[in-house]
Amino acid sequence: MAHLQCKKCGANVLEAKAFCPECGGAMVDEEVRQHTSEHDSYAQTMNLSKSGYNLMLSEMNLNISDAPNLTAERINLSKEFRSSLVLDPIKDNTESGGTNWRIIAAAVAAGLLLLVLVAVIFIVFVIKPFSA
Repeated sequence: MAHLQCKKCGANVLEAKAFCPECGGAMVDEEVRQHTSEHDSYAQTMNLSKSGYNLMLSEMNLNISDAPNLTAERINLSKEFRSSLVLDPIKDNTESGGTNWRIIAAAVAAGLLLLVLVAVIFIVFVIKPFSA
């Protein structure tokens, strides 16, 4: 593969590289846009500064300072939501009362599955070889 010489630092760079690994300089000159984009050529596009935006709002009889503080409401709602998710270990949060029955059921199911697995392994590897 051919090498090119960097215009900034003079390092030899593979021609497939877009930038010089030594100095970061561009290996290919940037293309200059020859035509104006459709958005830029559209005559009715307006670029408003901050004061122009405020002027537009005042002409529409709107004022940003009159808007409700939605951020504070979101924070309050999120605190309420988080507090409803936190489980109190002393308080019973289950519908059926007592300890959480789902945890007990999962533990019993896992224990039975382990017991069956051990029995199958015992039968296949210990009893079968002696009976044959």
